[in-house]
Amino acid sequence: MSKIGIGVYIDGSNIYYGGRKAGWQVDYAKLKAFIERKYEIVVINYYNSIGYQKDEDGKYIKDLNGNYIFNQATLEFEAHLKRINIKVISKPLKFISGNESIASNKLDGDLMIDALIEQNQWDELMLFSGDSDFERLVKQISSLSKHVHIFCFGSRISRELIMLTRETNLVTYTKLERLKKILERKK
Repeated sequence: MSKIGIGVYIDGSNIYYGGRKAGWQVDYAKLKAFIERKYEIVVINYYNSIGYQKDEDGKYIKDLNGNYIFNQATLEFEAHLKRINIKVISKPLKFISGNESIASNKLDGDLMIDALIEQNQWDELMLFSGDSDFERLVKQISSLSKHVHIFCFGSRISRELIMLTRETNLVTYTKLERLKKILERKK
């Protein structure tokens, strides 16, 4: 019996901050192994914003040309994901109106467009995010009679996505807290 083809889309910011609040982080090699027990991974994308280095006072550091210096830990994490064959889609952190205290990553649109473009490659969607921004994507994919599996930390799930799980059996939600023993990254 062949496995179901799955498209996996990970909102890095949502999962990182949810894990931080929960007190643990996801080990992505373990996550891949967990998914591969039941599914054939056709697409696995991680959406990430690259932050910048800060000094001891919390101020962003610039190089001699006035450019912000990327956070090395983030770049190393992205390299790790690539080594375990997770495609990384990233953008530098963007400061709103040049104000360093107001930053955004704006990758939700990239995730949605990629999922819609790639939807013919896989049978089911696995979304790692609880952002309400993905409500329309989840509705669209489930309207095609494709299952959508939402995974995120309980602190990060939106009311809108929870409502979709009640409207159709094609949309399910699993709290990552339930999978801590399987997915937790050991330090």
